[in-house]
Amino acid sequence: MALTSTRKKARSAAKDARSTVKPAAEVALERIGSATEQALSSVASTVGPALEDARDRLAPAVEDARVKMAPVVAGAVATSRRKGRQVAERAGIVEERKKSHKLRNFVLLLGLGGAAAFVYSKLTGKDADPAWTASRDSASSTPPRPAAASTPPSTPTTATAAAGPVDGSDTAPTAPFPTEETVESPTPTTPDRPVEKKDV
Repeated sequence: MALTSTRKKARSAAKDARSTVKPAAEVALERIGSATEQALSSVASTVGPALEDARDRLAPAVEDARVKMAPVVAGAVATSRRKGRQVAERAGIVEERKKSHKLRNFVLLLGLGGAAAFVYSKLTGKDADPAWTASRDSASSTPPRPAAASTPPSTPTTATAAAGPVDGSDTAPTAPFPTEETVESPTPTTPDRPVEKKDV
């Protein structure tokens, strides 16, 4: 029985303690909440402008440091990439870069071009002249035919013969229009005896 009476007394004491502590705890919580709000507002009012002022003062210094460090950082990144590539090549992680052989490739291309030109010249032959040189060579190498001495120079056959090719070939004379200087005469002319004028 003593145990039950002790329990009853402990329960009644706990209820009394709750009833007295509860209002005191609520008052304490209200006071702590208001004090916290006051502290936050005072900190915000004093620290906020200080932080803004510090940002304003430090921003140019930070920007200046960033500008000065940018080339150094870029160089360090490039160096680290190159060194990293070298380390990876040594470790066998990546394949080694192939060296560029621009001069060797250029010389090889020139050699192939020369070989192609040589083969072309051998296939076409040395005696093969273009058509425009063949007619000129054949016209100058054949001797002129003597005209008939019985026909007078004023006959129409002589005029047509003078307008056509001299050697009797189907090719045109070397000059575009026959003149006294370009048409060969069977008889030599001298300044004392010029060639007679011909009406065409």
